[in-house]
Amino acid sequence: MQKTVNVIFLIIRIILGSLMFEAGFSKLASGAFNAVGFLAHSTGPFAGFYVNISQNPGILAAVNWLVPWGELLIGAALILGVAVRFASLCGIVQMLLFYTASLPPENGWISQAIVYMALFAVLMFPGTGYYFGLDNLVVKLEVNRHPLRLLLG
Repeated sequence: MQKTVNVIFLIIRIILGSLMFEAGFSKLASGAFNAVGFLAHSTGPFAGFYVNISQNPGILAAVNWLVPWGELLIGAALILGVAVRFASLCGIVQMLLFYTASLPPENGWISQAIVYMALFAVLMFPGTGYYFGLDNLVVKLEVNRHPLRLLLG
């Protein structure tokens, strides 16, 4: 039974990682990613926050760098099974920011971002990086339960 659960988590990890990696890679490969349109057209209670980001060139430049690289690195971490908890936490934060930019959602409260957040949460807790992942190798190298173990799994 445990092996079946581990295989299911592995499949979820690789699929979600592949989706994130592809999203980041395509943004970087196009060279034309710019979040200004998404941020400038924000709605809802957090619209002011996102519109202000779109109007600040320095912060917008950071966002334009962080979004594709964040997606790429989160995806790579999930695929390789390294620092899965930390990557999942970063994925949850990123999806939460995407989700809150347009409230109430146009197509219902359960959107792609919510599904991603739920899957990241599933991957965050049961130690999914240990099964066919680099986290397992890192843990074997630890001698005295290093504090960085909290990022693994």
